[in-house]
Parts: sequence; C-alpha cells; structure tokens
Amino acid sequence: PFIKQAVVVGQDQKSIAALIVPDPEHCSKRFFHTYTAPVAVTQLADNKRIEKFLYGEVSKLQRTARVKSIEKVSRIRLISREFKTGVELTNTLKMKRNVIHDLYKKEISDLFSN
Repeated sequence: PFIKQAVVVGQDQKSIAALIVPDPEHCSKRFFHTYTAPVAVTQLADNKRIEKFLYGEVSKLQRTARVKSIEKVSRIRLISREFKTGVELTNTLKMKRNVIHDLYKKEISDLFSN
C-alpha cells in the first residue's frame, strides 16, 4: 500500500531498477503521523528514509515471489509526481515506456551511473 505507481527500468543495463511514486496517504500516516491531510508526493520523494523503507518493501516482495536474482530490482528512485493519463499512461492506463524513459532520463541515468 505504500507504493502508488512503479515502473521497472534498465533495458540494456547490467541490473534492473525502478521508478516509484510513493502513496501519499499511507506514507504520510506511517512517517509523519498525519491522519487528516496527506503529505505532498514532492515531499515524500525527497525523503531518504521513505526511499530506504520502500526499497525494503520491494525486496520483501521479490523474496516472497521468488524472483530470480537476474530479474531483481537492485535500485529504486522515488519520483515526485504521479504518472498521468495522456502523458506517461495510455487511456487504458498502460505505461508508455518510451515517454517515461524520455521524461525521466536524468533519474534513470543516475540510477545506473554508480
């Protein structure tokens, strides 16, 4: 419930990574103890504590699903806005991978620069 949207990236790379949009409602309750108004996604995306927690959640899911090591997400990057229909998503809510890659080129590059 802490991840609202995610896309796996890493084609032609040695490892796989993910761009993740944190869920404002659940993350606000867990990390900021606010039960009235959720914290903005932009604030969540810059929080290293939330990033570390979400990486742990992704790792748990991968262990539970018995994902092969070559298919595991090794790094994540939180992004500060949700994917929108007509931009990153089609009308049927499918990811436009080429558009996402173009829009988040710097973030994706940063994931694989180390």
